[in-house]
Amino acid sequence: MSHAAINDEEDPDYKDIESDNAFNLTDEELRAICLCIQEVALPTWVARPFTNLGEARHGKLKADVYLVLFTVILPHVLPGLWWNKASIY
Repeated sequence: MSHAAINDEEDPDYKDIESDNAFNLTDEELRAICLCIQEVALPTWVARPFTNLGEARHGKLKADVYLVLFTVILPHVLPGLWWNKASIY
């Protein structure tokens, strides 16, 4: 089965994250993520991300930090943040 190549604009599931503000977190959301970074139990061989996410002084994140954030930290925090927002509607 072959799939025809389609442009992003033609894809009904395409979401332009640069114009959608999908990753603009509130101060409350950033605090929740930083608190999780401080308190989550990590194996000794896993480097803990910096707790000053969102501040320019920590610089750019490296691949290993992104891995820990997206596989360990955010799965703990985001469902609670999303559930609270969804419950008000």
